[in-house]
Order: sequence, then C-alpha cells, then structure tokens
Amino acid sequence: MNVQKILLKWEKIDEASQDDVVADLGVLALNECWAAYFEIYEYSEPKLTKEVSLELAASCLRHLVVDLEDQVLAAEYLSKLIRSRNLSFNEVAHDLIRKATEVNDASTEASLLETVIHSFSSIEDKELALERLCMLFEKKLYLEDKLKLANDKLLKINPQNIQGLRHLKNSALLHQKWHDLVSILERLLQVLKRPEEKLRAALDLAAIYLYQLGSPKQSLAVLEKYGSGRIDSSKMRFHAYEALREWDSCIAILNGSLEKTFDDEEKSAIHYYLGKVYDQKGDLREAYINFLKSSSLTPEHLVATEEGIKIALHIGDIGEVMGLLNHLLDKKHWKKEFIIRANDLIERLKSIKSTHAN
Repeated sequence: MNVQKILLKWEKIDEASQDDVVADLGVLALNECWAAYFEIYEYSEPKLTKEVSLELAASCLRHLVVDLEDQVLAAEYLSKLIRSRNLSFNEVAHDLIRKATEVNDASTEASLLETVIHSFSSIEDKELALERLCMLFEKKLYLEDKLKLANDKLLKINPQNIQGLRHLKNSALLHQKWHDLVSILERLLQVLKRPEEKLRAALDLAAIYLYQLGSPKQSLAVLEKYGSGRIDSSKMRFHAYEALREWDSCIAILNGSLEKTFDDEEKSAIHYYLGKVYDQKGDLREAYINFLKSSSLTPEHLVATEEGIKIALHIGDIGEVMGLLNHLLDKKHWKKEFIIRANDLIERLKSIKSTHAN
C-alpha cells in the first residue's frame, strides 16, 4: 500500500487493528512522512497493547533523534512519555533510549537524560538516572563541569550514595584537596558494605594521613581500626613508625617481613633497612651485623657494604669488611664497574686502617 492510500484510509476510518497501525507506520517512516506518522501514532497509541506501544514509542524517539535530528523535541516527547505512563528509569534506559540512539552515542543519551530527570516520579529513579549521567560525563564524555553539577544533584538526593561519593573522591584526588579527601573517605567508610571495599577505602585514608598530611598517628589509628585483611600494610605501618621514631616497632615489622620471605633480594633489602633502623636507634653492633648480612646476600649492591664501612669506623672492625670485599673480587664474573668500585673501597679501608694503627 502506498502513502496516498494510507492517508486516505485514515481519513475515513475511526480505528484500525494493531497490525494495521504497525504496518502503516512502517510505510510512512520509510517514506519519511513524519507529520502523518506522528499524527497516526498519537491517535492510535491509546488502543495499543503496552508492549507494542512501548516498541512504537522507541521507534518515534529514534526517528526524532536520528532521522529528524531534533533532540529538543525528542527530550520533550520522552519527558511526556515518562509522566503519562509513569515509566521507571530502567524502562526508559533499556526500552527507549538504548533503542533510540546509535551504539555508543553517549552524547545523545546524556542530553536526553539531563532533560528528563525531573520527569521521574520516584526519588529512586531520579537517583539511578543521575548515577548513569555521572558515569557518562566521567567515563565517556570527559566533561568535568557537567559531572560536578550532576554529582551535586545526586548527593543532594542521597548524601550517602556510594557512586556519588566516589566521584567526589576522584575529583578531590585529582585536585589534591587532601583534607576534603579525608572527609569523603570517612563518609565512604560509613556506607560501604563489602569488606574488601571498606578495607581499600581505609588504606587510602591511612595513606593520605601519612604521606600527604604528615599525620602518622592518625594513619596508624585508621589501620588499627579497620585492619589490613589480606592486603599487606606493613610498608605503610613501617613508614608511620619511622616518622614517629618508634624504632622498636619498626624493627618488629621488619623482622616479621623477614620471616615471610624466601627471596634473597627481599631479605637483603630488609636487612639493609634493619641496619638503618638500628643505626638510628644507636645500636651500632646490630646495624653493622645487618649491613653485612645484606651485603652477603646481594654482594653486587655495594650500598650496604658502604654503610657497614661507616659503622666499622666506629667499632673498629674494619678487617671483616675488607675480607668480604677481597672475597667478592675473587669472583671473575663481576662487571668492570663493580670491580673498580670495590677496589676503591678497599684502598679507602686500607688508608683508614693505617691511620688507626698510627
């Protein structure tokens, strides 16, 4: 049936079957007879089943968005549909917007949602719509100003909305607003339910206190309150106790880490830090022992050996360090740079030993 026959038919009849409506609208859309299309749809819509009516509503919305490129009219139409049928956000998102827009057309989706949010009758649907809008602005469209406006509305509706607080956290982190970030993380810790999510938020809060605000006591308090679960927080706790100059606590953490590793590189690093802590504590003998242990585990790293030499000057045990270096030089596979550096250390030690002898 051509367009003219369809128009003549609708001038004479009071109603048509649902199948006729769908078929006739298809012909009119194919021929881009939009005035007749929307007139017939509006006239027939009350007599259609809910399922068919929703399908045709999605088609109308798509024609407005894609064929007529009129997003303003599309938004007005969608807003009217939401109010007249009391549609939920999920119905609008899945049954209408997704079918009416091109794949990955985040800009059109955001434009429609921005306009129709006020049309939803329930707070829950408005909240869901704003969550979706924030996601589009943040991850698809990268519109920070619009993200902030939408997120402010979301948190006004529900100050405990987890997604809204996360957006707020990301913004504070991006702009390095550390005190704001502390407040946001504390709010998140009150509403997060999953243990692993709460733990990560607690570790983030402890890290901000320690590394950005210079508050090791608050950092340790957070770690004590929320624990660390399966995530190793020993490094952070070590740095906190180091900042507080609580050397015995630092030593306990390092010894605990030493018991858990079988890797020589890791053991060497731990012994090196033990040496540094014992040195700070004033226990030169233990510092010296740990520097030598570190050097023996990874002899190619001469930093620990050099630290041992500094301690040897105070306790007079230079011979052991020289013996270690001479032993290392017997190994033929060392790089030339290592051999030069080791020989230089030996010469310096010989000079120091000679001075002490005199």
